[in-house]
Amino acid sequence: MLFFSNERFRRIVLTEPKKYVFRFFYEDARSLVNGLEPADIIASDKTGIRPQLVEWNRKELVMDYLIIKDGSCLHLLNTISPAFTSSMHFAEFVLKNYIQDS
Repeated sequence: MLFFSNERFRRIVLTEPKKYVFRFFYEDARSLVNGLEPADIIASDKTGIRPQLVEWNRKELVMDYLIIKDGSCLHLLNTISPAFTSSMHFAEFVLKNYIQDS
């Protein structure tokens, strides 16, 4: 349903699988790393799952993270980037705004 009704979702669905093809992966990586050569990329058997939150009432992908505090529980939702979720800046933000004053 989202594929047909939401252009942004459709674009992501059609572009994400290309990242599993070496040529497309390399081109994306090369745009981030000056002087990157194909031989610099080492194959790996590791794979990951990229969760993506959907706002079902609006039928849209949620493009930012959500922090929801419910009593003594703190939910960090849609933190899809490992670099983002492990950043000390984000940890400090959560601590200062959601934990210290609890």
